[in-house]
Amino acid sequence: MIEIDRLIVDAAGIAPQQGKQFARLLESALQRQLEMGGSPSSFSAKDGVQVNIPAPGPGANVTVQGLAGQVAQAIHRGLARRA
Repeated sequence: MIEIDRLIVDAAGIAPQQGKQFARLLESALQRQLEMGGSPSSFSAKDGVQVNIPAPGPGANVTVQGLAGQVAQAIHRGLARRA
């Protein structure tokens, strides 16, 4: 089980009122990533994991669901590197 105590997302594409929706979508997307790509067996997140997502290009249509998927992938990659 992986528990995220605090997640700060600096994304211009997410309005403050979309925060709870983003959190639910991120949780679902991360669960899928862990099921497909495996979960690190010996990970301690005390130091945290920092992830970077490239900014979308001009005119890109950023959705809350798409951003949640990108963040989930980045978190999964970060966890795998730290394990």
